[in-house]
Amino acid sequence: MTPAPARVLVFGLGTFGGQIAVARFFARAGSRVTVTDKKPREKLQESVAGLEGLGVRFVLGEHREQDFLETDLVVRSPAVPPTHELVLKARAAGVRVTTEIELTLSRLRAPYAAVTGTKGKSTTTALLGAMLREQFGRVRIGGNIGRPLLEEAAEIGPDEKVVVELSSFMAEDLALARAAGERLPAPVLLAITSLAPEHLDRHGSKEAYYAAKLSLLDGMLREDALVYTASVGGDDLTREIEKRDRERLPARGGPVCIRPGASLSTCARLVDGKIVQGGTPLFPACDLALAGEHNLENAALAAVAARLLGAGPEAIARAVRSFRALPHRLETVATDREGRVFVNDSIATTPEAAVSGLRAFAPRGPVVLLLGGRSKGADLAFLEQEVATNAHAAVCLGETGSALAEGIARRVRACQEEGRAFGCKCRASSIPGSGHDPRVVLAPRFEDAFAIARELCPPGGVVLLSPAFSSYDMFRNFEERGESFARLARAACQGESASP
Repeated sequence: MTPAPARVLVFGLGTFGGQIAVARFFARAGSRVTVTDKKPREKLQESVAGLEGLGVRFVLGEHREQDFLETDLVVRSPAVPPTHELVLKARAAGVRVTTEIELTLSRLRAPYAAVTGTKGKSTTTALLGAMLREQFGRVRIGGNIGRPLLEEAAEIGPDEKVVVELSSFMAEDLALARAAGERLPAPVLLAITSLAPEHLDRHGSKEAYYAAKLSLLDGMLREDALVYTASVGGDDLTREIEKRDRERLPARGGPVCIRPGASLSTCARLVDGKIVQGGTPLFPACDLALAGEHNLENAALAAVAARLLGAGPEAIARAVRSFRALPHRLETVATDREGRVFVNDSIATTPEAAVSGLRAFAPRGPVVLLLGGRSKGADLAFLEQEVATNAHAAVCLGETGSALAEGIARRVRACQEEGRAFGCKCRASSIPGSGHDPRVVLAPRFEDAFAIARELCPPGGVVLLSPAFSSYDMFRNFEERGESFARLARAACQGESASP
């Protein structure tokens, strides 16, 4: 095995765990490790604490150019673009630059399945892992789901099952590494969940974002498999996937469709309340405890992938029956005495994800939606229209709050003028208590937004945090935002006040 470099610079520490694992890995291997991050120490306390006792040197609150030039290896966080000025200077000085996912895959001997997409990645990854675990026992799950595999990669046996969630940033990093001559294994199965434009502030265009995702097909062999949802990215992108599938892969896998009466040529479909593949029932749809049609699609996708990897229908069905929502993903966190349900969907950082959350609950009763955060460049027209016609109320906040409230209110007025507002022809008009115009409110703080949403929600309704934007204007990450919502909801349901 190649000896560890003498000096390693970890560029970007963050709070997600990948860079912590990198620093720990090289420190234990004997390297002199320096961690640098623009955030001050007080905002990284948990991450710093995870490296105590390892002799790691910290440069926090700033980046120093000499640290990038006086090192043998820079390990860049996926959140840091490959075009960062300091990355380019390090490369120009002959310093190797890599990422945690490259280091992991270069050490991995076992074949692995990869899951990517815009939303639904973590749920699909966890479901696939649960199905394989029911069949085979031990399964290694890691990547963007929050559990880095770097420290254990070399110990994973060649016959073990491995599932890796890959973000568009990770996919881009792998593509760049392969283009530079790195020999990295491709997945033996690639599952693509729903795709919609995201991270345009990083990738620059929808086309570049999609290209990063589809680059994961590069290097896959003809015996490898591709599965994807019927709704993946629209007709143009679906045709591109099918074109690559025909060029590189056999007719194995294919789209998952959960619409009744779907073409028999699709890989899986909903028949008489069951997800069926090739005439074999995989699981009853009613056994899935996750809300929303999109989650049924995620479960079907995971089931098809699991079957291709050797899991039987019985193992798949057992996993579905026992699976519960991951934190911050349409997670019911509290219910008050009057039947109001508080649902944390903080992971919904795109308009499409927020609409999926709204559609999961709107048919059941009135939904008050908490929306807003930091924009990533997405078009809001679809979201504004959906909220105007299907939400009982919307409480907007954050950097995008004002523009979002104005846009939704404008759509509400248009619906009223066209005779399609609440109480008329919209889908939500049959919901008890929703026969009035939807309220749109702008809130200054997160705590205020929660209090207003609770007040606007009728008994039996849903207060849904499905923000459609990233959390970085008000919180460290989506987890902190979701935990704040859950804390406020539980305190409210217990008749207490929560401290901010």
